[in-house]
Amino acid sequence: MGIEQVSVKPGFATLEWSFDPDRYANGLGIAHGGVIGTLLDVVMGYACGYQDQKVSAVVTTGMTIHYLAAAQNKLIATAQVERQTRHLAFSSATVRSTDGSLLAQAMATFKKTTPRTQQPAESSLEVWGKEQKVVGHA
Repeated sequence: MGIEQVSVKPGFATLEWSFDPDRYANGLGIAHGGVIGTLLDVVMGYACGYQDQKVSAVVTTGMTIHYLAAAQNKLIATAQVERQTRHLAFSSATVRSTDGSLLAQAMATFKKTTPRTQQPAESSLEVWGKEQKVVGHA
């Protein structure tokens, strides 16, 4: 997607993204809402995941987005952690144009987690009369 990191520090993050209408426009020629949602999710994940001078894995458990204006050209996303507990982090974020106009805002909850290190489980499955090897996570 081409998101660029501007600043990430404990509890805060700023990212930039240049809108490419050939790849990310909706039928009206403006940035698709799903792309803006992704940008908001990523910037809040950075803010929540970087705490106490270390990076932690976080996953989004819920997010609410308010779209306020059409998005085009370069976008600046900023996020901050509003509150955190031992297992959860609550964040807010905005997307603005380079002239400072507010385009979208969001709030989200993230669960702090650790990456899985499990080995894939192997099993077999019969497909159209032939046994197939299946590899997946147990």
